[in-house]
Formats: sequence, structure tokens, C-alpha cells
Amino acid sequence: IVANSLTTASDQGTFIRGANQVGSFSGTNYSGNGVIFYDAMPALDVTGIWNNAYGGNVYVFNSGDVNVSGNVSAANGGNLSLIAGGNLLIGNPSTGISVTDGFDWTNTGNMTLSGANIGILGGSGSYGTFIGLWGSGTQQVTTPGNLTIAATGSPNGAAYLGANDSATQSISVGGTLALNGGDGTFNIATIQQSGIGAQDVSAGSILLSGGEGASSSASIVQSGAGNQTVAASGAIVASAGGNSSNGSFNNAYITDSGSGLQSVSANSISLMGGGGTSGASNTAGIYLANAGGTQSVTVNGGGSISISGGSGTGGANFAQIYSQSGGPQSINFTSGGAINLTSGTGAIVSTGPTSNFARIEATAGDQSITGTPSITIQGGTGGGTSTTAGVNLGNFAFIRADAGLQSIDADAISPPPGAPG
Repeated sequence: IVANSLTTASDQGTFIRGANQVGSFSGTNYSGNGVIFYDAMPALDVTGIWNNAYGGNVYVFNSGDVNVSGNVSAANGGNLSLIAGGNLLIGNPSTGISVTDGFDWTNTGNMTLSGANIGILGGSGSYGTFIGLWGSGTQQVTTPGNLTIAATGSPNGAAYLGANDSATQSISVGGTLALNGGDGTFNIATIQQSGIGAQDVSAGSILLSGGEGASSSASIVQSGAGNQTVAASGAIVASAGGNSSNGSFNNAYITDSGSGLQSVSANSISLMGGGGTSGASNTAGIYLANAGGTQSVTVNGGGSISISGGSGTGGANFAQIYSQSGGPQSINFTSGGAINLTSGTGAIVSTGPTSNFARIEATAGDQSITGTPSITIQGGTGGGTSTTAGVNLGNFAFIRADAGLQSIDADAISPPPGAPG
């Protein structure tokens, strides 16, 4: 088939194979089978696919780029695959779109997204770009290049990649995985597993950047009962936003709020609070929020953990590795390395919720640091005295186990414990 655009409607399935030359494709199928389309163009625009057949698959392959600008749905249990020999781009700058497979736990279909590079871009208007898998299948996102998830619309122009129920979420990126919060309000960029399935994210490097608006965060989240594994062969960098905008709640996080194991590993980890001149509550970190899980952070290759507080005078522009679990928090260096904690700056206003601190803290469980890293802890400048409620607004830095045992195997600690710094 050679055409600028092709639209199909079927009752028992659409199967179009071969080296077609179609610039734009949309398809609808009501029952029986699925929607299968092969193309051989430099670029294919998918403007919409809806398959209502039980167990029917949606499969799109193009030897060049695939641009998804409309809704794609395998509503009743089939597999959904979008495969590009070139780049795969999902999103429409003019409106929000969704790419969904199944709507309940009975779905056993899989979702596959693959391309030389993959971009997921939020739209404009009341919602952004939503990609979701329900059921017990696997969401497999694979690229040898880069995966960029960016909240580009305003307002509410989110970019969301999610797996639910018992679905496994597996994301493999050869290059850089970048999540970028937007410049508007609630312009979030998120990878999330929200059921009992596992979340496994690996990349050459991982960059999370909070936005420059309000509540425009970048995050990797496990909110269910499954384990969370986030691994980079290079660096993990999480930078809170609100810097040029002096905004608030523009966070950058790897978070496990479920009940499983949180495991994060990289050759280096950098966590930086934001806030610009007067912003508030722009935070970054690795956070275990569940009550019964364990938190494991591993640094390979002699690398470092660097945690720096932010600068906004509104306060609470902090950075942290933080566990609220009763399980252990372990930080391991496989080949030596360094931990550098530097508190933030800024004269915090008296109404600020807290200071611009830097911390590694376990509130309930045991805490261990192994592998003999050097440790440098430096308090910041500015700060404040206390709020009317007695909250300390000094820009401080610390490593602490509040209730459990603390074990630190370090090469050197500067300043020495108990010394001012």
C-alpha cells in the first residue's frame, strides 16, 4: 500500500504486512482479532488505534521513526507493541493522549515500546501523555539509545509511564534515562509501578530534573508491594527545580512507598536541593517511605555520593537519602569512594517549614555504611534560628540513625565526630 494516510475499520481484525509506504495510519477493530500494521517509511504518524477484541493484539512496526500523536488502546487483554527501527516518539503538543493495554487485573497482555531512542512528551490542556499497562503482563521499554520523559505542556502537561496490578515494569536504556519536570503547574514526569509487580529500571546514566513551575516533579516511583531496582552503569543525578522561577515542590526523587526492597546502584550519585533565591520545598533524594521494606544503596567503581542542600529562603529545599522503614538502610561502596554532605544556603524566613539541609537518615531501622569511603560533612551558610513552633532553621548536614543501630566503616571522617563544621 502506498498512501499519504490510511484509515481502517474492521470487525474481525486488520492484518497489513509487507513494505508498505504509508505516512499516517489509524485503525479500529471491534471483535475477533487485532490490528497489525507494518510500514517501511522514514517516518510513520500513528494518529489513533482502538482494538476492542478480547485477546486481540495491537502491533505497529516501521523501519523508520514512529510518531504516536493519538490514542492507542488494546482494551481487552491483548499485547500492545509499538516498534520503531528509528526513533519512537509518543505525545502530542496540542493535546493529551493515552497508550493503554487492559483496564483491570484480568488482563494478561504485554506492552512493548522499542526504538533507537524513545521520547515521551506531555501534551497541553487538562492532561498530558499517559502510558499504562494493567494486569499480570510485562511492560517492556527498550532502547540502545536515550529515553526522555518530559512534561512539556502547561498546565498539567504530565508525561507518565506506568504499570499497575501485578504487571512487571522493565525499562532498559543503553544511554541516558532523563525525566524532566515542566515549567507550569503539576507538569510531572514519572515512571511508576503502582501494584504488586516488580519495577526494574536500568540505564547508562539516570538524570531526574525538577521543573521550574509549581509541583512539577521528576520521579521514579514504586508505590505497590513489589521490589524496586534502579541501576545505572554511570551516574545517577537528581536535581530539584524552582531555581529560575523561585517555585515550590519541584522535586526529583527515586521513591519506594510500597512494602518491598528498594535497591539503587550507580558509579556515582548526586542529589541536589533547589529553590533559587526565595523558593520553598524543592527537594531531591532517594526515599524509602514504606514501613516494612529495606533500602540498599550501592556505589561501584570508587565513586561518590554527593548530597547538597538548596538555596531558597523559603526553606525545605533539602536533599537526602532517607528511610522511614523499620528495616535496615545499607549504603555500600564496592571499591572505596567518598560521601560528601554539604548543607544549603539562604537565610530561611521564620515561617519556613525547615532548613535547606543535607542528610542520610534512617528513622526506625538500623543504618550501615560499608566499603571504607571517606566522609566529609559540611554545614551551610545562612539559615535561621527557629520558627515560632521551635523548628530548627539552621542549614545543617548529618548522618543519623534515629532509633536503630548505626555502623560506619569509613576511611576518614571530616570534620571528626563531635567537631564543629
